[in-house]
Amino acid sequence: MMTFCFEGYPISGYLKIHNFEIEKYSIETINKNDEYNNRIFKLIPYVKHDVSKFKELLNIIDVGKVNDWGGDDNSLSYSWWKVK
Repeated sequence: MMTFCFEGYPISGYLKIHNFEIEKYSIETINKNDEYNNRIFKLIPYVKHDVSKFKELLNIIDVGKVNDWGGDDNSLSYSWWKVK
């Protein structure tokens, strides 16, 4: 089985509980400057990336209805967004 975000999926817990052998790999792009459709990818040993700086890239928007969705049956619909 091949997937991405393995640790975030329920199947990872299932496989671990049942002692399946798990091998993780990363993907490397060989020709990064080519158009996406022409790129060549290869599997390499797993690389755990440093995500500690991602927090700096987040920008929380707390304006208007943007964080109010889910409270109404019609949340995120056209009529919900429409200004009265």
